[in-house]
Amino acid sequence: MQFVQITINIPKEVLSALGKDKAEFEADTRLWLATRLFQEKILSLGKAASIAGLKRLEFKDYLQSNKVDIYRYDNDELDIYRKLNAAEEQLMEGKVLDGAASLQSIREKHNV
Repeated sequence: MQFVQITINIPKEVLSALGKDKAEFEADTRLWLATRLFQEKILSLGKAASIAGLKRLEFKDYLQSNKVDIYRYDNDELDIYRKLNAAEEQLMEGKVLDGAASLQSIREKHNV
């Protein structure tokens, strides 16, 4: 993978105020940028990890340790999974007479 170097100028006072040296600030900035681009769904986990300078699983662990949601479901997908979970719970509790058919029909209807 080829990289492009991007340079930004930061006043020395900023680094001093943050208590960081150039290398620490650069690493933190790369992580911040990668995290932000991932959160905004601009980049995939793998591409964001490359910006952060981490392996994919390392970046995933970093995101999880910082409570960043790594799962990307839209509202329709979430609704489908909620319906499936509700149907499965009813089946487990014995509340649905034909639970297997209900689960199957939800899965077939939504192709999950």
